[in-house]
Amino acid sequence: MNAVGAQSGTLTAAFVLDGVRTMGPAQLGELRTLLQLDGAAAATEDRWLDLRAAAAYLGMHRDTLRKLAAAGAISSEQDGPGCKRYFRKSVLDAWRESGGSFHAASIPSKSAVNTGGSR
Repeated sequence: MNAVGAQSGTLTAAFVLDGVRTMGPAQLGELRTLLQLDGAAAATEDRWLDLRAAAAYLGMHRDTLRKLAAAGAISSEQDGPGCKRYFRKSVLDAWRESGGSFHAASIPSKSAVNTGGSR
């Protein structure tokens, strides 16, 4: 990793501009690529996740997340009853930051939750 990448959180604007002015064409091209990648990451920051990806992101089993969503503990979207559930990453982050806790008694029983098909 170069010095600019390692110190990006502590650099002043003047120092950064001085560094950019002294970069060669190859370094400027690399910097442009990094800035485009950073912009793409920001655009996808609040993306939709399906149940499997959301459960992996939260570090819990899919059935647990499905039950939490059915109980209204975590907001999700569905195209219709029994269809796949989708979760906004920002909603999952907010749930986690608020403590992300739940009580087993608050999760509905398996018979009360429409799991979206038979197995």
